[in-house]
Amino acid sequence: MSDSKKPPMSPRAKKYWFSLIAAGVLGLIGGFLTYPVGYELGRAADSGEMPAGSWFEAPIDSTTAIIISLIWGVALPLLCILHHRNVDEQEEHAFLWAGLIGWYAMIIIAPVWWVFAWADIWPEAHIMGIFIIGMIVNAAVFVWKKFR
Repeated sequence: MSDSKKPPMSPRAKKYWFSLIAAGVLGLIGGFLTYPVGYELGRAADSGEMPAGSWFEAPIDSTTAIIISLIWGVALPLLCILHHRNVDEQEEHAFLWAGLIGWYAMIIIAPVWWVFAWADIWPEAHIMGIFIIGMIVNAAVFVWKKFR
């Protein structure tokens, strides 16, 4: 019988997977921290106390805000640096294209949304809405470039 052991991971692969898993864990922590806010908004919207879609205007306590800001503003950039230093050329190429097209999405959508809001055609532009659209475009381009 042959020994079908996997070869050990290289240090580069270990760092790569650590950065991905750690970023996922931080995302879960951020999601769990914001879950009570979403739950209360859903309850308030169902009872008519708050209009549906008011997620970004809901208050959160300062401790939660500080924790989420530290995750997003300190830990995530450090993990991004670690991750980027350990990706292969194909993934780096996909990242660069995804970042560029995601940026294009935001710089095109933001002024259009703002002008439409100015003309009272759409509701007021919301930075997090534009950010989320840009991130969705970024993710779609990344998946397309990496896995096609």
